[in-house]
Amino acid sequence: MRSFWSKIAALENIELKTLTHLSPFKIVSVTNDKVEVLPHNSKSLRIIKKSVFESVFSLLKENGSINLEEIREFVEVSPVYVMAILESFPEINKVKQGRKIVLTYNSTKLEEVERKIYPDEIDEYKGLIEGATKKIYINAYERNKEARVKCIQYYGASCYICGMKFLDVYGKLGKDFIHVHHLVEISKIKANYVVDPINDLIPVCPNCHAMLHYGMYEVNVSALKKIVNERKQSI
Repeated sequence: MRSFWSKIAALENIELKTLTHLSPFKIVSVTNDKVEVLPHNSKSLRIIKKSVFESVFSLLKENGSINLEEIREFVEVSPVYVMAILESFPEINKVKQGRKIVLTYNSTKLEEVERKIYPDEIDEYKGLIEGATKKIYINAYERNKEARVKCIQYYGASCYICGMKFLDVYGKLGKDFIHVHHLVEISKIKANYVVDPINDLIPVCPNCHAMLHYGMYEVNVSALKKIVNERKQSI
């Protein structure tokens, strides 16, 4: 439970939304025994005890699911805040069943996130066919080296998002080094397909590559590029 509590603490000052009315709120404080939540356009804090999260999470793990009414039994304030916070984590999924919103616990998903291998090129195969699976810890998808080369020949060996060029930073050691990102993840395609090195791939540095695949905060290329540019301008 300690690691789970630290995940909640990591959400401090991040805007979340309730799952029923999509009302924004923030976690303004996480202490050893409680969470303080501040709804949008309100000066009144909502206090949620740590024991509430422990009880709800234990029941969720035991039964595999929990709904809003069941959470209401444990909490003195609105249960939508508890539900929204819990739904922020990768091992928990939101499912709509009629008029009910239900959270389900997926232990397999949790294991995949904890053991996640960031995608990169794996083995060299002839042709541009991609999609064959290869067992590592989770299913990874074989990257075609020829497609990678053609992508870099077209775009160059600098990061499409932040502009980093390894040659500039590391000298000849970094010459031609770069990751290649699939704009549509092969793991989501679930089938062999002919990759287009220009339209399906872009070169990215390992940091930007990691951010593109970062768990619940997954963003697309345009959004991440905007974030990086805004950060650069603010410095």
